[in-house]
Amino acid sequence: IAKIPMPRTTHKKETMAVLGNDSPRFGPKNLGTGKPYNVISKAHVFLDKFHAVLSSSYGTNFKTMAHRLLIVAVLIDDTQRRLKEALDEIPEQQRSWEKCEEVFIDITLTPQQRQAAVQSVINGGLRKNELYREFSYRIRRSVRLNKLPDTDRATLEGVKQALPSMVNSMVELKYM
Repeated sequence: IAKIPMPRTTHKKETMAVLGNDSPRFGPKNLGTGKPYNVISKAHVFLDKFHAVLSSSYGTNFKTMAHRLLIVAVLIDDTQRRLKEALDEIPEQQRSWEKCEEVFIDITLTPQQRQAAVQSVINGGLRKNELYREFSYRIRRSVRLNKLPDTDRATLEGVKQALPSMVNSMVELKYM
């Protein structure tokens, strides 16, 4: 179990944040051999699982602890050091889970990998029972996380690539 110091409380007593065995870790799979926790090597999958597990475990405290927990969850020393340096540069009042995600992706993936991640979301198309609006939100989140141009036009291009040709023609007629 990894422990990290937490920010001081109003009682001026320092508490410890604990990263339990149910919390995923990021790194190569071989670093998890013989360990009680799950090691995930894909950055986006790790972030989704990490957020799901820890935001429900820590509740409202997750917002203030996310950056510290994320640093501890990284098993690669160099990546952990670069992540800590980058997150420490962000003023405390500007730290958010979204900012932590962006910094993490920026450090762990190359520009080509980030582009491929967005393309994968686009090529995956609509999920079963998913609305086009929800699909557009997924594309926009992927674009934001991967630091691609976040414009309505970029999102529309992504949606258009995933639409069947007949629907795509109707969208072009109506909005172009």
